[in-house]
Amino acid sequence: MNIARYPAPLVLLHWLIAILIVGMLGSGLLTDNELLSKMQQFQLIQWHKAFGVSVLLLVSLRIVVRLWALVAGRIPPPPAGFSPIERKAALLGHLGLYAAMLLLPLSGWVMVSSSPYGLPTLLWGSVAWPHLPGLADLTWVNEAAYETHELLANGLMVLLALHLAAVAKHWYLDKLNLLPRVWFAVVAMLVLAVPAVQAAPYQLDMAKSHVTFRGTHAGATFQGAFGQWNAAIDWNVDDPTQSTLQATFQTASAKTGNPTYDTTLPTADWFNSEKFPTASFVSTAIAKGAKQNTYTAQGNLTLRGITQPASLTFTVAPIPGRTDGALRALGAVQVDRLAFSLGVQSDPTAEWVSRNILIQLDVTGVPAAR
Repeated sequence: MNIARYPAPLVLLHWLIAILIVGMLGSGLLTDNELLSKMQQFQLIQWHKAFGVSVLLLVSLRIVVRLWALVAGRIPPPPAGFSPIERKAALLGHLGLYAAMLLLPLSGWVMVSSSPYGLPTLLWGSVAWPHLPGLADLTWVNEAAYETHELLANGLMVLLALHLAAVAKHWYLDKLNLLPRVWFAVVAMLVLAVPAVQAAPYQLDMAKSHVTFRGTHAGATFQGAFGQWNAAIDWNVDDPTQSTLQATFQTASAKTGNPTYDTTLPTADWFNSEKFPTASFVSTAIAKGAKQNTYTAQGNLTLRGITQPASLTFTVAPIPGRTDGALRALGAVQVDRLAFSLGVQSDPTAEWVSRNILIQLDVTGVPAAR
């Protein structure tokens, strides 16, 4: 029997969404598996959210494409061998699948947006996905969304089982092969061959994390630290080159313990903290170094409103004795102060204060909780 096929865009979306749903449901079911480490559980949660948002976007697109195909008369009719009951069951089953595919990720979005942790969602470790506005810290919304999410997940699995059972029934009992209607199955194999890369956000242990700076003045070494700073780190333990780093420093918090230096640093000729209260470093690329656990982050350093390229070399390694996935990073970046107009009026030739200032980082982070 020659059965009309669905349009290629719908077929492509069918298989893409099917694979994403497998990833979404599979990662969701495994997140609480006690056989997995905390790090593995955390990564699965990030994959789960990325799969869910991808399903939501593609199902929305699929509905638009299906409406177009319906108006254009491109939707094939049910096979002639279907009974009236089978036609109604097929219609209800497909409507149920569309509803579940939309509502399941939507309930997850509500759950994440109302979570007391307030953690950001990064799709595949790179694209920021916003929270729904007005839901932050609403405990009752979070609890309701959690229960709804579980019910919808179970409902979707039941509908998928019925869907596959119907295809098998038509194939084996009715001798009716429906697969040619969605012939583009090779897409599934191609997508499965593409590995997912996911970076995980880390929460800093500020009591054990420090950012210091060092230089010379009149031939004597001085050193200090930033008392107020923060960082957003998304680290991919499997492929660190897919990670991202971002740090922000309050310039007025720079202290050396020397009253003369500490009153000078915030002034207009140096940090000019009143006009430029923050400095920042944002990575643009991370490369592996020659030695084990050694990396170089290329990025942009912004200071006094001036942005210059900077190279941060660092090491990352697990902390011995810790079972929570904690990592310690040690790094350093050399800063040419004159390139950022630091002290150009009082010491433009670096006669008194060294031109190069070394900024060092000692950072401890643990995988952020859901």
